Amino acid sequence: MKKMIAILRLILSVLMRALYFLGSISERSILFIHRKKRYSIPFYSFIGYVLFVVILVKISGDTDFNKVLPNKRVNDVTQINPIQVGKVVQPHSVEEIVQAIQSTTGAISIGGGRFSMGGQIGFENSLHIDMRKFNKIIAIDKKKKQVTIQSGIIWRDLQQIIDRENLSVKIMQTYANFTVGGSISVNCHGRYIGHGPIISSVLALKIVTASGEVIMASRTENEDVFRAVVGGYGGIGVIAEATLQLVDNVKVERQHNLVELVDYNSFFNNTIRNDANVVFQNGDLYPPRYDVINNISWVKTDKELTDTTRITPKGINYWKEPKMVGFVSWGDFGKWIRRKLIDPSIYRPDKVVWRNREASYDVAELEPKSREKRTYVLQEYFIPVNNIQSFIPKMKAIYNKYDVNVINVSLRHAYPDKESFLSWADEEVFAFVI
Repeated sequence: MKKMIAILRLILSVLMRALYFLGSISERSILFIHRKKRYSIPFYSFIGYVLFVVILVKISGDTDFNKVLPNKRVNDVTQINPIQVGKVVQPHSVEEIVQAIQSTTGAISIGGGRFSMGGQIGFENSLHIDMRKFNKIIAIDKKKKQVTIQSGIIWRDLQQIIDRENLSVKIMQTYANFTVGGSISVNCHGRYIGHGPIISSVLALKIVTASGEVIMASRTENEDVFRAVVGGYGGIGVIAEATLQLVDNVKVERQHNLVELVDYNSFFNNTIRNDANVVFQNGDLYPPRYDVINNISWVKTDKELTDTTRITPKGINYWKEPKMVGFVSWGDFGKWIRRKLIDPSIYRPDKVVWRNREASYDVAELEPKSREKRTYVLQEYFIPVNNIQSFIPKMKAIYNKYDVNVINVSLRHAYPDKESFLSWADEEVFAFVI
């Protein structure tokens, strides 16, 4: 204890001497400045300037400068297009959509599953209407095979209900995670043979316009609005409800063929295009050579099911599929392994499933563990059917020149869409989904 007191006294003594020394130097300096009148004016001017700056800093500026703004960013699935919106609302009723629209005079953006890539799902400082809670089924007409839904419902939830009636969606994307309203807003297509975009299965829409007016739109009522809204990316109004044509759920059998690129048009025309029994079809074009197409068709059948699951279950742990996608992305070697080993093993067994099973894929099977450092992006090009032979070499040259890591190119056929104002298929096309 005595040692501790002695140490403290020593420290205190040293500090006092240091303060005395500094005070002595300061006193001498001031006396020196006062004796030298030519130094005193600049010295006190400098001291005054410093005090002025300190006071100015204290009383100026934004008092909320250090305030953290609420995070109102929306982003699409790629995670590379963050957009800070002004306000986010999640309506549960048409009335709440109307109230949201009428509450602002500024820009309005609309979001669903947020799978559209490139910034379409939001707008800076806008009122953002997140439709994902507006997701109820309103009515099912089993006799007419029609359903009316709120637009924020995802296809997978709709499939779960209509499957009980042995009904199926007529046209949608390959994966079932998208909202119905979003799919209509982009006028989506899928792997469905004999159809064009989704507009051909849309019977009627309930729209909330920019003024908050609620109107019905169809081929016989407000036709111009109907044609503008489908494929209009929300530019005309909010799609609140939609009535869709459904079809029967049937058993389908998988068939596949490796087709040389030069033979693909004739193969498709002779075996796929006019066959009413083909339900789904796509052709996978293998990078980096782009010379062979793996044609996969699902054809109506009465054969016994190889998989009795009626619809893809939710919450499956897809640990293998993302790893496989990652492996294929390892340059040309990974793509060669896929072409020569992985795909042959996948498509070798016979497979007979329900249509709803094949139509209810979950994008989780592609999703990487994290998108913080790596992501993937989808591009799509609509090429007239007779132009693919000239398009593919040019596409290949561009991707190879810029060392683009293309994992897959899927060809989907679509008939012309002569209804929507912003039609992406005003003639027969193959959609290159890259």
